[in-house]
Amino acid sequence: MCILKTSLLNGWATKAFDPPETPNNIYPIAGAWVKPIEKNKGGTTATFVSIEEEARINKKCNNKLKRKKKREQQQQQLMQLEVQPRKANRSRK
Repeated sequence: MCILKTSLLNGWATKAFDPPETPNNIYPIAGAWVKPIEKNKGGTTATFVSIEEEARINKKCNNKLKRKKKREQQQQQLMQLEVQPRKANRSRK
C-alpha cells in the first residue's frame, strides 16, 4: 500500500492528475492499481564442490565409460565371430 500511496501523492504533487473529490473515489483507483513486479537479479547464490565430491563424480563417470567400452568390445568380438565362416568338421576315418 505504501507504493500506491507514494505514487498517488507524487502524482498529485506534480499535478500529473487531480486528487479524487471524495475519499471513496480512491477505492476504484486502488482496485485498478497494478503493482510493479520486482525482477530477481541473478548471481546471488553460489555452489561449492569439495575435491572429494568431484573425485567421486569423476570416478563414477570413468566407471561408466569403462563399462561402455567393454560392452562395445564384446559386441565387436561377437560380430567378428558371426562373420567368420565356419570350418567344415573334417574328421579322418
